[in-house]
Amino acid sequence: MAPIALACLLAISASASSLAADSFAIRAKRVYPCGDRGAQAIENGVVVVRDGRIVAVGADVPIPSDLLLIDLPDGVVCPGFVDAGTDLVGPHYGDESVSGVYRAIDGFDRYGDYRTLLETGVTTASIDPGSHRLISGRAAVVRLGGDPASRVLVADGAITINLGVFGAQPIVHVPFYASSDEMIQPGRAQRPSSRLSALAEAQDQIRRAAMGMPQKRYDIHELAFAEAWRSQAPVRVQAREAVDIEGAMRLLSGQQRACCVVGLTEADDVANELIASGLPIVLSLESSYRWPARDLGPSEDAMTDGAESAGAVGRARAGDSPIALTGRGQGPIADLRMIAALAMRGGMPRDLALRAITSAPAKILGVEDRVGAIAPGRDADILVLSGDPLDINSRVLRTYIAGKVAYEAPRGSGALVVRAGHVWTGESMMTDAQVLVENGKIAAVGARVPHPRDARIIDAGPDAFVTPGFIDGHGHLGFEGDRGAAGPDVSPHLLAAVANREFHRVARAGVTTVMQTSYGPSQAGSRISAIKTWGVGYERMVAQELAGMYFSMTGQEPSQGASRIKQALEAGKKYEEEWKKYYDELKKWKEAKAAGKKVEVKDEKPKEEKEEKVDPITGLWDYSVTGDPLPEPVEGPMTLELDGTKITGKLSDPMGEAEVELSGTLNGTSVRLEVEADTDLGKPVINAELDVEDHMKGTAGLGDMFTFQFEATRVERGKVQITMKRSRSRGKDGKPVPPKINEALEPIRMLLKGEIPALVAADTPAEISAALELLVDEYKIPVVLLDATEATAVVEDLKKRAENVGVVAPTRVERMRDERPYAEAVDLAGQGVRVALQSNAEDGARSLPNMALFAVSLGMGGDAALRALTIDAARMYRVDDHVGRLAPGCDGDVLIFSGHPFDADSRLERVIVGGEEVPEHYEEIFE
Repeated sequence: MAPIALACLLAISASASSLAADSFAIRAKRVYPCGDRGAQAIENGVVVVRDGRIVAVGADVPIPSDLLLIDLPDGVVCPGFVDAGTDLVGPHYGDESVSGVYRAIDGFDRYGDYRTLLETGVTTASIDPGSHRLISGRAAVVRLGGDPASRVLVADGAITINLGVFGAQPIVHVPFYASSDEMIQPGRAQRPSSRLSALAEAQDQIRRAAMGMPQKRYDIHELAFAEAWRSQAPVRVQAREAVDIEGAMRLLSGQQRACCVVGLTEADDVANELIASGLPIVLSLESSYRWPARDLGPSEDAMTDGAESAGAVGRARAGDSPIALTGRGQGPIADLRMIAALAMRGGMPRDLALRAITSAPAKILGVEDRVGAIAPGRDADILVLSGDPLDINSRVLRTYIAGKVAYEAPRGSGALVVRAGHVWTGESMMTDAQVLVENGKIAAVGARVPHPRDARIIDAGPDAFVTPGFIDGHGHLGFEGDRGAAGPDVSPHLLAAVANREFHRVARAGVTTVMQTSYGPSQAGSRISAIKTWGVGYERMVAQELAGMYFSMTGQEPSQGASRIKQALEAGKKYEEEWKKYYDELKKWKEAKAAGKKVEVKDEKPKEEKEEKVDPITGLWDYSVTGDPLPEPVEGPMTLELDGTKITGKLSDPMGEAEVELSGTLNGTSVRLEVEADTDLGKPVINAELDVEDHMKGTAGLGDMFTFQFEATRVERGKVQITMKRSRSRGKDGKPVPPKINEALEPIRMLLKGEIPALVAADTPAEISAALELLVDEYKIPVVLLDATEATAVVEDLKKRAENVGVVAPTRVERMRDERPYAEAVDLAGQGVRVALQSNAEDGARSLPNMALFAVSLGMGGDAALRALTIDAARMYRVDDHVGRLAPGCDGDVLIFSGHPFDADSRLERVIVGGEEVPEHYEEIFE
């Protein structure tokens, strides 16, 4: 039984593999069928391929459940290009002026590797035996990929006649062996010997072949031509100059067979007559684009490159006579998209140019039932491009021949080009503009940016509106509900190693950067990090590790709040002076060493240094108890004092009307407190952990019946322990010893240098003024005011310090003020104050764009709201070299909207963070 099951399994696997190889469905942003509907595109089109052939194409085509779906939201699909005039096999080496013997197919390597040609999109090509003889032989039509056995579409193709070719060498017959008895006879001259006789000779050869006239002598070449002619083989006449084009029209007039005229460099001189003849046209552009063109000199008769002919023929075209494009002198096969671009520059309509490299040449070559269009029944010779087929910056990403991949572009470097009708850089508006992102950074912004060969292209359309990613001016993404106050030595960016589901929600809303900090600051301040909302690893997830310091002046006297901040600044100032002194001494030591001077080392006694260690318990704490069945949080103050490991203190109720005693212990970071209050369920017990400096978190229980959430923050510190340490300022060789690194004071150094701002929670005019006078005026530190609910009362003071002050507006966009609705962000922005918006939440930041839209409805103005979420937020935090604008060197955070972001019907369609698109569904990152 097992062998039978295994055989069945292998058979099913082989069948599935075969089906997957050439049976699939493609859904693309745009499909160009190039069939009966011309070059008109199908938006969001679907192409269904089964067994290597196209079975359906359209916008509403159902996708069979048994087929692999290839989804290409930015891809463009069109038929493989068809080149109707190549030099792929080169001319034959025979001397005969007229011959039907030479077959181009005999020079074609059906096993050849043509990936360099497939890369340009050419999947089908006409090959001929050369343009160097009057009648050079038979052309052929071949594929450039796929199964070698099926690469030849037409083996014995069109008879190739070349007008304007004359002066062939005489035919000399050399006997074997030549001797005095077997002399070498004089060569037999060949016609034509001039342009005047070329047409006459061709007509004579055709007349004799058609009438079956006996030859003057046995000639296998002329005999083969006559047989080909009588077999009704197609004819292609190559003619470049106007006089030869006219001769070609006369030669083919009245022929009851498939015919075409190829070359036509001077077609602009006879365009109307050529179109009137109804002959299919293969227009060869000789425009040089790989290297400089040859000099033409002063001659009036010199032929130009033929681009004008493309325009003339395109304008004169009437009816259904096909017109194809090819190149000449640019290698075995020209870049057909480049040729089409040159034709359009010469005046050929875009629709005609696309058909001239797809369906038109297929029809001229007699293979329109196989290739040249995406239509049911045709072979699945399909191109997937990064943009529209005739966009000069598009690239061929994949080439299918008969439903199988014949070429695939190498995996790219991740470069991305975004195109849109409107691009707002954060500083100016651009129309019909582009943004290039490379290695996660903005590389260029302009009307036409560079397009790396492997770049992915997002063509958002003429109505699309592109902006920098949005910024949450104050958020807590990554804290996962931890509401503790982080000390100045704690880096919050460490919580942003990988974007989880919460991050994904925020990113998909368009918020790509969060100014991340703890829910409340410690007395010495808390760090702020600028983190990204999408990515993996700190390198991608962190825009700036230290982007500010967070302080608070609310709930206390302004002078007291300013004094605490100043205490931290002075400690940092002293710390910075130690480092400055060290660097000065180190510089002198290095200079002395370099000069070869002996550095004297004095016998130095170790210095005694005082090290202050704050008691982790003693002081005034604000506590909060929450949880069912409490109808609302219970809050109040408590005082604690630590003696060894014993804790004593008092706890007040929220109204301050009663105090109860507390007692307990400290074991490491674990705190246990009993409340001296007798109840029927026993004494209330608090169990908490000192999770960060000046903060504890845990539970408050009452017997076995009730357990509540307990949290407390120390707002005033008590006893300070002082220990003595001995240290030396220099090493044995006299080299200065650096100061000990104090992680709590390191951010203060950057603050004092003005490299980062201070985020200060302040509400009243007195609190705001105290913060500005201390930080901006005295210490020259830029300030970001958080909430600043009464900022309108001191708006003139804010405007005077405009370069160094910004306001993160309250989370409530509109509130009641003086019994009337009031929107602070709208008011301050209208008065010229730099404003940002905040979530003060974790993944609640996803609502920021809606909050901005509401502010716009209240009169803020869409542009002002856009600035508040981007450049203004970035500048107040001094991170505008990373985020908040689209400029070279900034992070590649890009939002694509269907219209202006704050128009009511505008939609956020794409989000890009660091050059990587955020998937619509979080699960997609695992696919």
